[in-house]
Amino acid sequence: MTMQIPLEVLEDFTEYAKNAEYANSIYQELKGHVGYFVAIAEGRILGYSSDKEELTEKFGNIKGVYIDLITPENLIWIL
Repeated sequence: MTMQIPLEVLEDFTEYAKNAEYANSIYQELKGHVGYFVAIAEGRILGYSSDKEELTEKFGNIKGVYIDLITPENLIWIL
C-alpha cells in the first residue's frame, strides 16, 4: 500500500523549509531579539513576540509560516 502526501501539504512543508532556512541565514539580525519568538513568511520577518501563541494567532494561517524561539548562538539542546 502506497501512501500519497497531498500536494498542498508538500507545498506548505516546502515553504516552511524555505522560511526556516531564511531564518538561519539571518541569525546575526535575529540575535538582537534572543528570548523572543519570530514569525517569518515569504522570506521576510512578520513580527516578534515573547508569546508564541500571539504570533500563531496573528500569522499561523499563512502558508508555510515559520515561528520559532530565537536562542543564543552557543546554546546546545539536549533532547
